[in-house]
Amino acid sequence: MQRVSPYYSQGLGIIQSFTGQVPRRADQMNNFPRLDWQINDNNRLTVEYSRFRGSGFSNYQTASSVNYGNHSFGDSYVKTDFGIARLSTVVSQSMVNELRFQYGRDFEYQLSSPPGPNEASLASTAPGNPSDPARLPLTRIGYYYDSSNYFRIGKYSTFDSNANPNERRSRARISSPGRMGTRYEVRYRH
Repeated sequence: MQRVSPYYSQGLGIIQSFTGQVPRRADQMNNFPRLDWQINDNNRLTVEYSRFRGSGFSNYQTASSVNYGNHSFGDSYVKTDFGIARLSTVVSQSMVNELRFQYGRDFEYQLSSPPGPNEASLASTAPGNPSDPARLPLTRIGYYYDSSNYFRIGKYSTFDSNANPNERRSRARISSPGRMGTRYEVRYRH
């Protein structure tokens, strides 16, 4: 029987502490109300709103098996809102005017998981911002000649950011398609 070095056992125990099963959960809610109102014979108002909320706990990595440490998954959150209001007016049998307003917002952010027992000792403070506790940066362990023979531990650079992204778009359009097809459009992205 071959005797195993205590350093080997200790090193193997540290590496095994970075791997294992991670309980995950994903929740989402979709709402899509729509209102169609025929104001009179010539005018129709349509209002639509799409609302999506998603949250994933330890669900930033969604594959069933990945080469990331068990404390590197992080939580992800998504908030998306999109609305359209449209007023259509029949001017004649061959001409319809339309006034349309659109608004959209995409807000996503991710939060990191607390570091594991062997990652906590490697945590440090980010240079340049002493109030930002940077957990272990994303680190590769193993040999790297292709992407399948190592695993990563630590925190993604996108974790703990307030908005990744936080986009808003507004758009207004007046159109009178006819023989000349006149359109006026204003777009605003902020």
